[in-house]
Amino acid sequence: MDQDTQLGQAVELPHNPTTGRPYTGRNVLPLALAEVERGWSGGQWAGFHQWRQLGRVVRKGERSPVRVLLVTERKDGTKGVRMVAVFHRAQTDEMTPQG
Repeated sequence: MDQDTQLGQAVELPHNPTTGRPYTGRNVLPLALAEVERGWSGGQWAGFHQWRQLGRVVRKGERSPVRVLLVTERKDGTKGVRMVAVFHRAQTDEMTPQG
């Protein structure tokens, strides 16, 4: 198997498992590269609180390898831009019941 075939199999387009939407534009390449560099797979990236909504928790000490650029619309109709830290599924664990 050549290197191009391995890379194609290793990378699934980055997407947010909470919204089901793929990341687009300038966010795709940094997310895909971070995944390949670390040997991760699956393409699932989400924010800290979004992982909690899915019953997962970001492991203590994990750092976001990538910040994504989000364009948001304000109440007055203007657009704003903000950077958001996202974590790969490989940086999370299932939540355990407190007891």
